[in-house]
Formats: sequence, C-alpha cells, structure tokens
Amino acid sequence: SYSFCTLLVKMDERHAWGTAVLAVSIGVYGATVHPSVAGGDAGELATVAHGLGVAHPPGYPTLTMLTWLGERVGAAVMPTADLGLLQNLFHAMMSGVANTFLYYCSTELTNSIPSGLISAAIFGFAPIVWTYSTHIEVFSLNNLLITLLELLCVLYYKHRTMPIVYFGAFISGLSLTNQHTSVLYVAPFILWVAGWEYKRLLNIKRILVLGVCFALGMAPYLYLVWSAMFMVNANSWGACSTWDGFLTHFFRKEYGTFSLASQESNYKVQNFKRAWIYYLWDTKNQTLQVLWVFAVLAIILSLAHLRRLRVAPDTIFAITLALYLNFFNYLCNLPIDRPLFYGVQQRFWIQPLSLVAIFVGKGITDTVSFVCKASPRVSTVLLYGVAACVTMLQAGLHYREMDQSENYIVHDFGKAILTPLPKDSIVLTKGDLMINSARYVQAMHGVRPDVRIIDQEMMTYDWYIASLKQAYPDVRFPGSYYYPNRRGAYDIAMFYAANKKRRIFLAHGFKDGDHSWEGKYTVVPFGIIHEMVTEKAKKHANNEEVAEILARDTQCRACTRRLLASTTREVRRPHMGTGGEKRLLDGLPQRRIHFARLGKQGGRA
Repeated sequence: SYSFCTLLVKMDERHAWGTAVLAVSIGVYGATVHPSVAGGDAGELATVAHGLGVAHPPGYPTLTMLTWLGERVGAAVMPTADLGLLQNLFHAMMSGVANTFLYYCSTELTNSIPSGLISAAIFGFAPIVWTYSTHIEVFSLNNLLITLLELLCVLYYKHRTMPIVYFGAFISGLSLTNQHTSVLYVAPFILWVAGWEYKRLLNIKRILVLGVCFALGMAPYLYLVWSAMFMVNANSWGACSTWDGFLTHFFRKEYGTFSLASQESNYKVQNFKRAWIYYLWDTKNQTLQVLWVFAVLAIILSLAHLRRLRVAPDTIFAITLALYLNFFNYLCNLPIDRPLFYGVQQRFWIQPLSLVAIFVGKGITDTVSFVCKASPRVSTVLLYGVAACVTMLQAGLHYREMDQSENYIVHDFGKAILTPLPKDSIVLTKGDLMINSARYVQAMHGVRPDVRIIDQEMMTYDWYIASLKQAYPDVRFPGSYYYPNRRGAYDIAMFYAANKKRRIFLAHGFKDGDHSWEGKYTVVPFGIIHEMVTEKAKKHANNEEVAEILARDTQCRACTRRLLASTTREVRRPHMGTGGEKRLLDGLPQRRIHFARLGKQGGRA
C-alpha cells in the first residue's frame, strides 16, 4: 500500500488520474461481468475463438486471436474458472483500456483533467457501452481501437511527428480487421492528416512506409485463410480457403456489403429519418438525459473554424461524427421500430458515442471556465466536482441494471436443450439463441459431444454443408445445400429420410417457407424442444426415455431447477442482448414446467 501511494505521488498528475480511470473501469466491469455465455453473438464468438475458427462476416480475425490468447492466459492464472468467464474478463479489460484512451484524448484536447474524467465516465458507464463490456463481443475491441485513433489525432496535432502518423496507419488497418464501420473514422482522419502533411507525404519513401504500416495492420486477415485450410470446425463461417470465398466473407456479400442484414430487408430511404429520431433519443438516454446539450454546444463552437484549411482535432471530430451518423443511418435497412432490430442498430451507435462523450467533456469545461473565468481556482474545483458527480450518477444509476454477475440464463438454456437428448441425436436449430447457447455449452464445457448441432438458416449455404461433412461425417446430407423446391438442394423431409436411423429434434421449429414435412411428419414435445417424427409414429411417441434420463441424472435436474429459478426472476433487457431473445424466453415457461414435472413423475412432457 505504501509503495503504491509513493508511486502515485511520483507520477504526473495526468497519468495518476489515467491509472485511476483504468483501475475503476476494469474493477466495475469485472464486478458486473457475465459469469458464462451471454446472449446475441456471444456464444458464437466464444466458441469460434476457443476453437480458432472463423466468425460471421467479416470474420473478426484480430478479435478471435486476441480472445484465444486472453483465454489461454486466463486459464493459466485461474485454471478452475469458466472459460467463458475468462473471455468475458478479457473483454472487460479491453473496455477499461478504451475508457483510458478516451480520458487521455479528452484531456489532451482540452488541457483539462476533469474534462477527461467526465468524458470517460459518460462513455464508459453509458448503458449501451457497459452492456457490451461485460461479455465477449466485437465492440470492446472496436472501442479500444477507435479511441486510440482519436487519441493519436490529438497527439499528432500537438507534436506533428511522422512516427505518430506511421503508428496511426497501422492502427487504422488493424481497426478494419474488427469492425468495417471504422472506415468512417479512418477515411476523414487520413484526409485530415494529409491536409497537414501534404508536403512531407510527397516523399515516395514515406508513402511506402505508410502503405506497409497499413498493410501490417490488415495482416490478421491472413488468419481467416489459415483457419479455413487447417482447422476443422463445425462452428466456422464461410469458405475462406478460396479467393472468391475470402472476398465474399470480407465484403459481407451474404448480408449485403453496405447493409446490417440481408438485402431482402430494404428499408434504407424510409428508415433514414426514423433512424435519426431513435439515435437522438438513445443519445439522450446514454448521457444522463441533459448532458448532450453540452456536446451540441461544443460541436457548434468547433465548427466555427471550419473555413480554415487546416482545422483542429475537435473540428475533424465533429465532421467525422456527422459523416458517420448520416452514412450509417442511411444504410440502416432494418425495421428499427421493432425492439429486436432497434437493439441491433443501437449497438452501432457506440462508436459515435465516444465522440459525443469527448464533446460533453469539452462543452462542460468550456462552460464552467467561461462562467468562472475571473477565478481559475474556483473553476478547477468546480470541474472536479462536476466530474465526481457525473461519474457517480452515470455508474450509480445503471449499476444494478448492468450487473450480470449471477446471470446463467443462456448457459442453462443451452444445457437444458442438449442434456436430456438420446445418444447420437441431431438437433436442428433456428435462431441465434438456440444455436449459440447449445454450441457454447458443447464446445466450451463438453456437454453432449455426441449430439450433432446443425443450424437450419446456415444450411442454406453450400460452404456450411461442406464444413459439416468434415466435422460430422456420420450425418448424411441429401444435397449440396438446404433450400426447398430448388434443384440440387434438399428440404427437411429429404434430410429426415436420409438420417431416419437417428432421432432428429427441432429447436424453435421448422424453417419458414419449408412445407415439405406437412402430411408426412409432425413434432412432439421433448423437454423444451420438439422431436420430429412421422405421423404414423406420433400416436406411440412419448417421453419415457427422457424421463428416465432426467430421473437418474442429478446434474440435469439441477440445470432444470436453475433454469426455472432464473426465469422466475425479472429478466432485464441487457441480459439477453436483444428484445427478440427475451420474448423467446418469455414464451418458454410452460414448457419448462413440463420439463421439471417430467423429471419428477416420468410422465408425458
């Protein structure tokens, strides 16, 4: 304790506060982190990182490799901890580093430590940022890289040295290996630096060095090719071992390169104004309802210098914010008025929130300094007081809602799907919650490795079938991909007939549009999912086998009790990540009751 205090005294005051921001951020995130898998894409990203596979487009290679490394280091330090917890703690640490970078950026921009503290508190403890800092997701790393780029812009403006430019080129390339939305920051930042350095950049050698630095930042994409060629993983996406498959994955062609979802959902023009309204409402909620006013004030003041050819960092930040929001809200092709899709869109407002937080800190600092310009000491004391109040309010108001430290809902849900199934079953899932929860507990905890988990939506891709044939050689696929009424493809009835010697289960029903099963097959309840059986066999179908398993398997009964107990408590939205998953769980209690009753009485579910 004495040594730590001595170190703080010797440190520069600015760095001492930066250390405090880092410690508080990691401490708060660590105390509220998910103990296991969360909702949304967390289950997929966790299993892909654990097995060094390829995530959904554009692949997130840097995230995958860093998470794998963080998990291994964490396992060496805490060998008995849940692997999902170790991954979540690693991402909480990255979010803490991102808050620290934002603190330094705001402090350097305004030459005011309280401004940095306010910005870090607004951003770090904003509900949407906090939500995705308590479990594995792409946003923690994106926040780290984006805030580092913002800091490098301010440092470059102060020092004008080429090493900062070279390092910025590397980080720019690295940021594009995680989130393609980074390009909306990278492009204006590059043009801004070029405006300052156009004379020095006329040198061919410097241009080549910048190109090499940027290419090194993009180099992690080579991991996608390596993983596709050498790792057999049923949870991987894409066919990145071929040039065409790599480009398809990189440019997100299966979703639509400039879209959040597939091109079938074309809401862009109609949704632009609505997206802006939702964004403004969300920003108000993220900034304690009123502090956004100071951000608007700071943005207006920064744009006053727009006529200059070489503008300051705050001006380029304001231009970047406007570019990002207009571009991204226009490209939004989701029905944002629905809670599920609003949650998807809301996640991409985290990136501009970092700039809003900087402007909030700057606006408050400028306002207090102007009001108390006759007494700088009073101004300083008042700013530190405001920073303390903002931090306590932002953290205190949201702590209980953000606390996920006892949330095992998704983990227990995946376990309840798999545990009672007969040996060598096939589970056909539909929806992110089903597939991600089930494959997480199987890959990370070894739950029922004999069960074959196959996603109906992903079966529509031929590369997925090719991957499954390697991972599941015992499963037969009667076509190159799943698509009803299309030549060379197969439907659910054909798949059942090809695997009729195995029991097939449906988690969340049949895929929409496939009617091949009607009149031939039906489903009977089996725990919290359904078994697909022939119409003839329906009258004889019962759940005696699952009753026997539940009666003798203490672990499964304990899993069921935890699942039932967790659903009797209030389910908070941040737990599940999306409104759709919450609604899905809300529809399951009746089946869960049957599941528990089955374990006690051995009757029909």
